[in-house]
Amino acid sequence: MRAFCEFPTSSFCPSRNKSSASSRCAGQEISVANGRGASWAALLRKPDFLPAQRELAEDLLAARANDDGWKLAESAHKKDAYDVTAYNLSMLHTRMRNFATLTNAHFIVHMWPLEAELYGDRVLDLLSHARKRFAESTVWN
Repeated sequence: MRAFCEFPTSSFCPSRNKSSASSRCAGQEISVANGRGASWAALLRKPDFLPAQRELAEDLLAARANDDGWKLAESAHKKDAYDVTAYNLSMLHTRMRNFATLTNAHFIVHMWPLEAELYGDRVLDLLSHARKRFAESTVWN
């Protein structure tokens, strides 16, 4: 089974109302936002600066701005076919186009269509159960 799982930004942390959990999640979101800001600043100074373009694509994808992130990654790959990270992002995007997307309140899972049809619901149930157990047994509770 090959699957790719994401956490929607709004539900990355099991409990956003607890001080330690929300401060940790806020810190992660600020870190991604700072990275985006630095990449944007570099691109404003030099629009063809490929490392900043690639990093911004990664930051956008991490922040779930998928459309812009994939376009930027594709653009970086077209400008420099030897950039391994840009190539890998391009190949990932090509392969993900063939995946089925399953979602629930807390997860987005990308799977091959046949596997999604056969046991996709069980995957989502298992992830939800594991998330609930994790929340019960840790400080996230």
